[in-house]
Amino acid sequence: MDHEVFQVQSGYRWVLSFNLAVDQDIPIPVPRDRLDIGLRDALARWAENVEEEQTHLIYPLEYKYTEANLDLKSMKGHDRERLDNLVGLANQLGFKIFFATIEKAQSGSVFYDHSRYSRRNYWGDWEEDEDDDGGHHDIEEVFDTRYEMKLIKDLHGKMITTKLPLDTDFVAGGEEVFERDVPDEEDYEGYMGNSVGR
Repeated sequence: MDHEVFQVQSGYRWVLSFNLAVDQDIPIPVPRDRLDIGLRDALARWAENVEEEQTHLIYPLEYKYTEANLDLKSMKGHDRERLDNLVGLANQLGFKIFFATIEKAQSGSVFYDHSRYSRRNYWGDWEEDEDDDGGHHDIEEVFDTRYEMKLIKDLHGKMITTKLPLDTDFVAGGEEVFERDVPDEEDYEGYMGNSVGR
């Protein structure tokens, strides 16, 4: 592209002035080559010091993806940017990258509101109110927590395997990354009462 500057012979000269400021709360972008160097060094150190039983590291993605679009071309935003950096370095350093869907399942007791029982049956027992809204029930006491990799795919979306146990020690961020206020699914059995035969 060529451009030229000429002296103004007539008319008006219009000057636009801008005040530029940097928001201190927003991180300053780091050049990609510097990111690659830092990531390469981190992966290389891990490869040198990795213990025999720690054969993998799980890094949670920012977005939530369905099983159908779990492949490289479907990644969005920061997920795509990070994977673009990782894929090239992984090939150079001998790492393999896979996608996985992870399921956390908890079982336990929930708080029960006895005021929802509004009537007694013929034998004098309380009957459950059938108008339960079926909403979310918070677990009051957790009896069991399980983590499982439901499926694992390669970068192109090809299925590798299913149903593998997950050790949260291998997850970047630990168990905290799986904490949510409301689960995706719930299986609530309701109040069982005292199971005494009559």
